[in-house]
Amino acid sequence: MVDGKPEEDNWMVTWEDLLVSFVSQAPWALVILIVVIVMNARLRDELNERINRLERELNERIEKLRDDVYRRIDSLERLQLGIAAILVSKGLLTREEFEFIRSISEMPGSKSKYYTKADEEELRRLWSKDIDEYTEEDVEKILEIALKIRAEGVETGRRDLIDAYYMIGAFAELMKVYLLVKRMKARKAQKETSTQSSNP
Repeated sequence: MVDGKPEEDNWMVTWEDLLVSFVSQAPWALVILIVVIVMNARLRDELNERINRLERELNERIEKLRDDVYRRIDSLERLQLGIAAILVSKGLLTREEFEFIRSISEMPGSKSKYYTKADEEELRRLWSKDIDEYTEEDVEKILEIALKIRAEGVETGRRDLIDAYYMIGAFAELMKVYLLVKRMKARKAQKETSTQSSNP
């Protein structure tokens, strides 16, 4: 006690004092172990930070690559549909060619999960229709079933289902063009008829 006051500053122990006391008394092996644990924790944090940064950069690159691939696919699809439209409008891709494409497309047997028995029956019904009797709803239904065939093939690893999807899907896409050109020709003929009627 100094001047009637307790010497608080003399008996209070800081964390630094405890650490120095512990290090001075602990065996060197324990000190080394603690240092290694601290270094390992720091390295682990640094490594996790680097991994997270690389994952972010990789995800950004993958996203850019995916967008580029989709743009290219979209351009190719537009090109192929444009070519098909020209062939149909010029009479170079007629119902006979569509019949041939349909004839070489194998009709896969139904499975249980995606491509069901009801889907197979519906596809066979649509497949048997006359080319000129197809409607846009029919074509959309064929595409819908084709996607189910693809999903079944991807999950089961069945290459024959994937091949069937490509052929059936290609036929449906060409039929969309065929119907579009037919509709455009019908409108053009109707317009010409109306013009002739108004100008005797």
